[in-house]
Amino acid sequence: MSLSRKLGILLYVAIIIQTVAGIVHLYLRAEKKPDIYRLLACYVVFFFWLFNGIAESLANGTPMLPLAIRFTILPVSITSAFMLRFAVHYSGLVDEKHARRTYLFFLPIILSLAPLYLNWHPELVIKKMVGFTAITEWGPFFLANTYLSYVFLSVGALLIFLKLVREGGFAWQKSMLVLAFLVTIVLNYLTLSGRIEHPGFDVTVFGISLILFVLWDLIARFKMIDIVPQAAYSVYSRLRDGILITDNEGTFMEHNLAAETHFQELFDLTECRNIRTFLLHLNHHVDDKDMMQRLIDIIDHSNSDEVDAIGVLFPNGDIRQFDFNFLSIRSDTGKTIGRLLQWRDVTVNRMLTVEKERLRLSDDLHDSLGNCLNIISSNLEYVLDHYENADNNRQYIQKSYDRTIGAFLDMRRIVDELNPIELEKNGLVWALKSLFGKLGGKGIDIDFYCSEPEHFSLLNGRQSETLYFICQEALNNAITHGHAKTIDVILNVDDHVIKLYITDDGIGCDAIIENKGLKSIRNRTESVKGVFEYGSPTDGGFNLKVFIPTQYELITHPDKGNTDRRSDNQRAGVLAE
Repeated sequence: MSLSRKLGILLYVAIIIQTVAGIVHLYLRAEKKPDIYRLLACYVVFFFWLFNGIAESLANGTPMLPLAIRFTILPVSITSAFMLRFAVHYSGLVDEKHARRTYLFFLPIILSLAPLYLNWHPELVIKKMVGFTAITEWGPFFLANTYLSYVFLSVGALLIFLKLVREGGFAWQKSMLVLAFLVTIVLNYLTLSGRIEHPGFDVTVFGISLILFVLWDLIARFKMIDIVPQAAYSVYSRLRDGILITDNEGTFMEHNLAAETHFQELFDLTECRNIRTFLLHLNHHVDDKDMMQRLIDIIDHSNSDEVDAIGVLFPNGDIRQFDFNFLSIRSDTGKTIGRLLQWRDVTVNRMLTVEKERLRLSDDLHDSLGNCLNIISSNLEYVLDHYENADNNRQYIQKSYDRTIGAFLDMRRIVDELNPIELEKNGLVWALKSLFGKLGGKGIDIDFYCSEPEHFSLLNGRQSETLYFICQEALNNAITHGHAKTIDVILNVDDHVIKLYITDDGIGCDAIIENKGLKSIRNRTESVKGVFEYGSPTDGGFNLKVFIPTQYELITHPDKGNTDRRSDNQRAGVLAE
């Protein structure tokens, strides 16, 4: 065997190792993406080309050479068809529902080689061969097959290149990809035309291996294949939420129909090449510049977060409300590979919420303040009619006073719900101290203990608001129904669980029925995946316990895993087990 053939076999083996590595990597990263499977098919066919190429070199000069050539020619010819099929799908020229049509690329390849495999005028493929050593002249069918392969490779390279140009980036990789295709075509042409001496092995494999290596590099390191699985396109394209998917630099990679139609009256989304351009266009039509700036800051810093209710003014004068959600898309290893901006038109939902709140407020005013004022007026009327009876008068005046305190609490609660206290700005602990301070001036002694107050500044808005309104409702119940004069409130965080204990010295009750206040506390607690327990000791008073996970982990029992239960209960005083 000549030195050139030995060198060729060694190079073939090296390329086979690289190809097998590419096959394994692509298969593990395919994640049901059809485009990667199509490129994987190119790798597999190329592997058989290399394997049979080695067999052909070893069979040179033996009677097995014609058979080895027949095994080699087929993968050599159809590799270009596999490459073109990958390119037309990757570029978006053909969508998934028409995928079967691209199998027609193989038809001219198979027809041009049929005479050789059917042994029907095989000279149309191989015209002249010297013994069992070399082919001196190819037939017209094989030459047509070769030039068709040039066309397939050229068109495929152009389609892939144009898609990469549209996506931006990949400058060095684009150049390498074009160079790999040109090397493959030029080497093949020069060898077949006899312009350069045949080195004794197929030089085309090196060009093809370079193409596949560059494509592999683009997928492995630069995420050339869309980060959104093709299988999910048909699902997310039908979502009513607008969705924009970008790469790490913010350049648009994909968007669904809703994203294109939501703001089509304001600007053309297709003219926005990146997320910043999109937000700048949208900023011209929003009514709350501060909220919009917050969204821009979130995106600039690549933070996953949500922005509620940005009003967008449309040409017809309507203001529609949109909630925006920004997420980072991460790989299995945790590396950020893209970003997603999602928004939802919540105009109708907010209108329904406002109407529902109006009805709730009307019922609340009637049930709470109306009832209290009615009792107060009845008591005062009795006092006026029986002012000579001092003992009874004192009793009714005391009841009226207690009802006045209850009415004050109801009014404070309703006002706070209409004009929420600045929990986000001042923090939960400040808000609770403010609430307790106002009640302290009404003859109610409230003892508030909070361990490590700085921890509560890290809670999200929903958790803080829930705890605030639970305390407000519990105090209202203690004063209005329990006639309590002293209330203990304990708030701490232990083992990633927020623990709230409230106990009072009221009259208590034998049979506890969940009224509107207790149901409200339970609903608020369960809305943040927490648990709520309450009880009334036999010697009077009432107590409740609320446990809320700091990260919304589900608590199956409030004391499960609590290593400091005894100290919590000791600090809570008369809390019932």
